[in-house]
Amino acid sequence: MKKAMLCVMLVCMLYMVGCVAMRQGMIDVSREEMKNAETAREVARNYLSVTAIQIGMIKGNLGERINELPKSAVDAIDELSALAALDPNSLTDEQLGTSLGLRLRLLGTVVRAALEIYAPDILKYLILI
Repeated sequence: MKKAMLCVMLVCMLYMVGCVAMRQGMIDVSREEMKNAETAREVARNYLSVTAIQIGMIKGNLGERINELPKSAVDAIDELSALAALDPNSLTDEQLGTSLGLRLRLLGTVVRAALEIYAPDILKYLILI
Protein backbone atom coordinates (compact mmCIF):
# COMPACT_ATOMS: atom_id res chain seq x y z
CA MET A 1 0.00 0.00 0.00
CA LYS A 2 2.80 2.41 0.88
CA LYS A 3 4.59 1.57 -2.36
CA ALA A 4 1.44 2.24 -4.37
CA MET A 5 0.89 5.56 -2.59
CA LEU A 6 4.54 6.52 -3.12
CA CYS A 7 4.27 5.59 -6.79
CA VAL A 8 1.10 7.71 -7.21
CA MET A 9 2.76 10.67 -5.50
CA LEU A 10 5.86 10.30 -7.68
CA VAL A 11 3.74 10.19 -10.85
CA CYS A 12 1.80 13.27 -9.71
CA MET A 13 5.02 15.19 -9.02
CA LEU A 14 6.44 14.24 -12.42
CA TYR A 15 3.19 15.31 -14.04
CA MET A 16 3.29 18.68 -12.29
CA VAL A 17 6.93 19.23 -13.24
CA GLY A 18 6.04 18.40 -16.84
CA CYS A 19 3.12 20.82 -16.76
CA VAL A 20 5.33 23.58 -15.39
CA ALA A 21 7.96 22.94 -18.05
CA MET A 22 5.37 22.83 -20.82
CA ARG A 23 3.67 25.95 -19.47
CA GLN A 24 6.98 27.82 -19.45
CA GLY A 25 7.68 26.65 -22.98
CA MET A 26 4.29 27.91 -24.14
CA ILE A 27 4.91 31.25 -22.46
CA ASP A 28 8.31 31.54 -24.14
CA VAL A 29 6.80 30.71 -27.54
CA SER A 30 4.01 33.25 -27.07
CA ARG A 31 6.54 35.94 -26.12
CA GLU A 32 8.51 35.19 -29.27
CA GLU A 33 5.30 35.39 -31.31
CA MET A 34 4.57 38.81 -29.79
CA LYS A 35 8.04 40.01 -30.82
CA ASN A 36 7.48 38.63 -34.33
CA ALA A 37 4.11 40.35 -34.56
CA GLU A 38 5.60 43.70 -33.56
CA THR A 39 8.35 43.26 -36.16
CA ALA A 40 5.76 42.41 -38.83
CA ARG A 41 3.78 45.56 -37.92
CA GLU A 42 6.90 47.72 -38.26
CA VAL A 43 7.91 46.11 -41.55
CA ALA A 44 4.39 46.54 -42.97
CA ARG A 45 4.30 50.22 -41.97
CA ASN A 46 7.75 50.82 -43.44
CA TYR A 47 6.80 49.17 -46.72
CA LEU A 48 3.55 51.11 -46.90
CA SER A 49 5.47 54.37 -46.57
CA VAL A 50 7.32 53.62 -49.84
CA THR A 51 4.52 51.78 -51.66
CA ALA A 52 3.15 54.81 -53.49
CA ILE A 53 6.46 55.60 -55.16
CA GLN A 54 7.07 51.94 -56.01
CA ILE A 55 3.65 51.52 -57.59
CA GLY A 56 4.15 54.81 -59.41
CA MET A 57 7.38 53.43 -60.88
CA ILE A 58 5.62 50.22 -61.96
CA LYS A 59 2.74 52.12 -63.58
CA GLY A 60 5.11 54.64 -65.16
CA ASN A 61 7.30 51.92 -66.58
CA LEU A 62 4.52 49.70 -67.90
CA GLY A 63 2.01 52.31 -69.01
CA GLU A 64 -0.83 50.61 -70.88
CA ARG A 65 1.05 47.32 -70.74
CA ILE A 66 0.08 47.04 -67.09
CA ASN A 67 -3.07 45.31 -68.36
CA GLU A 68 -0.84 42.53 -69.69
CA LEU A 69 -0.11 41.54 -66.10
CA PRO A 70 -2.30 38.82 -64.62
CA LYS A 71 -5.53 40.18 -63.13
CA SER A 72 -4.39 39.07 -59.65
CA ALA A 73 -1.32 41.32 -59.94
CA VAL A 74 -3.33 44.33 -61.12
CA ASP A 75 -5.85 43.74 -58.31
CA ALA A 76 -2.98 43.51 -55.80
CA ILE A 77 -1.56 46.81 -57.07
CA ASP A 78 -4.96 48.48 -56.70
CA GLU A 79 -5.55 47.09 -53.20
CA LEU A 80 -2.03 47.99 -52.12
CA SER A 81 -2.47 51.53 -53.48
CA ALA A 82 -5.66 51.91 -51.46
CA LEU A 83 -3.92 50.76 -48.27
CA ALA A 84 -0.90 52.98 -48.94
CA ALA A 85 -3.19 56.01 -49.22
CA LEU A 86 -4.24 55.50 -45.58
CA ASP A 87 -2.24 56.51 -42.52
CA PRO A 88 -0.07 53.44 -41.73
CA ASN A 89 -0.38 54.12 -38.00
CA SER A 90 -4.18 53.89 -38.13
CA LEU A 91 -4.32 50.52 -39.89
CA THR A 92 -5.44 47.38 -38.09
CA ASP A 93 -3.20 44.35 -37.80
CA GLU A 94 -5.30 42.63 -40.45
CA GLN A 95 -4.80 45.51 -42.90
CA LEU A 96 -1.05 45.53 -42.21
CA GLY A 97 -0.95 41.77 -42.77
CA THR A 98 -2.95 42.17 -45.96
CA SER A 99 -0.44 44.70 -47.25
CA LEU A 100 2.39 42.21 -46.72
CA GLY A 101 0.36 39.45 -48.38
CA LEU A 102 -0.33 41.67 -51.39
CA ARG A 103 3.40 42.33 -51.76
CA LEU A 104 4.01 38.57 -51.72
CA ARG A 105 1.33 38.08 -54.38
CA LEU A 106 3.02 40.68 -56.59
CA LEU A 107 6.42 39.14 -56.03
CA GLY A 108 5.07 35.69 -56.89
CA THR A 109 3.56 37.02 -60.10
CA VAL A 110 6.81 38.67 -61.16
CA VAL A 111 8.89 35.58 -60.35
CA ARG A 112 6.45 33.32 -62.18
CA ALA A 113 6.45 35.56 -65.27
CA ALA A 114 10.26 35.67 -65.30
CA LEU A 115 10.46 31.89 -64.99
CA GLU A 116 7.94 31.41 -67.80
CA ILE A 117 10.17 33.50 -70.04
CA TYR A 118 13.64 32.38 -68.99
CA ALA A 119 13.26 28.94 -67.39
CA PRO A 120 9.85 27.41 -68.11
CA ASP A 121 11.00 23.87 -67.22
CA ILE A 122 11.57 24.89 -63.61
CA LEU A 123 7.89 25.71 -63.09
CA LYS A 124 6.85 22.07 -62.95
CA TYR A 125 9.00 21.70 -59.81
CA LEU A 126 7.76 24.88 -58.11
CA ILE A 127 4.19 24.07 -57.16
CA LEU A 128 3.56 27.08 -54.91
CA ILE A 129 4.59 29.79 -57.36
